[in-house]
Order: sequence, then C-alpha cells, then structure tokens
Amino acid sequence: MPAPLTLHLPRPLHRVEVLPTAPSAPAAPLVDLQCEREHLREEMQRALDAQQGQLQAAAHALREAAQQLLALQDALRHDAESALAALALDIANAVVMDEIESGRSRIAPLVRIALQDLPAHQPAQVHLHPEDLAASGLGGEAAGVTFVANSRIPRGGVLVETPHGTIESSPAERLARLGRAMKGEA
Repeated sequence: MPAPLTLHLPRPLHRVEVLPTAPSAPAAPLVDLQCEREHLREEMQRALDAQQGQLQAAAHALREAAQQLLALQDALRHDAESALAALALDIANAVVMDEIESGRSRIAPLVRIALQDLPAHQPAQVHLHPEDLAASGLGGEAAGVTFVANSRIPRGGVLVETPHGTIESSPAERLARLGRAMKGEA
C-alpha cells in the first residue's frame, strides 16, 4: 500500500473529491512472450542436442569396451585351454612314466599289435629298453622278428626296423602327438 500523502493548504477544505487515477506513462514494453518462448525452445534444443551427442559418444565407447572385453575373454579362454591341455599332458606323462617305472606297463601287447601291421614274413628288428624287454616276456626271434635290448630306447619306447624303413615310438612322442591333436595341429 502506498504511503499516506500529507498536504498543507493555506485554507480549510470544504469539499474533497477523489478522482480516478490518471493513466500513467506507458511502462517499459512487456517482453514478447512468443519471442521468449521461441528463444527458450532453441536453448533447450541446443542443450538436448549436446546431451544426445554425449550419450552417442558414451554408447560408442561402451560398444568398443564390450568388443575389447569379448576379445580379452576369447584370449583368456584360449590361454586357459592351452594351460589346461599342457597340464593334462603333464599329468598323462607322469602317469605313463609311473606305470613304466613301476613295471606295470603293457608294452608287449602294443608291440604285438604293431607287428601285426607288418607284411607277412618281413624281417624286422624290434628294439626295446632292456628293462621293458625283460618285463615284456618278448625275446629271441619269432617269424622273422628279432627282439633287441637297446639302452638308447627310452622306457616305454620302441624302435622297429624293417628293410622298408624305421618306425620309432616313445611315450614322449605319443604324448606330443596327442598334444598337437588337442591343439588342432597336424
């Protein structure tokens, strides 16, 4: 409410009449609401566009991170499979060597199977480690096959010599072949 107005007059008033307020000078022009609304809309659109750009960049970064994570996962899986295959071969080697060293190896049936693949009456020399030959019950000569104790042959190994070539097999070589097969190598 406006402050009271005090007047000092030279004579007394007989009558007072309150007139309506005279229109004042025009106020500063009111802001054009339509223009202001358009301006705000443009500012909001710019802010929205900036946020969409940031979101798209973040989504792109997430996709790249996901691809890198998948590649890392594949590499880790491959490394784990390789380590597991190597461990399995180490365990198999330890078991085989334990069987051989303890004399529980069954080399005689393996030699007989290998000799079955030779053509009939083909002379052959079968070299075995001396301990394996003694434990196998094989020996001497049978149907053109001569058994020879050979300390250069590793325990559990065999070397077959024929006029057409030589075949050598040892636990280490068989396990290496198994390892290559597990890795998908030829």
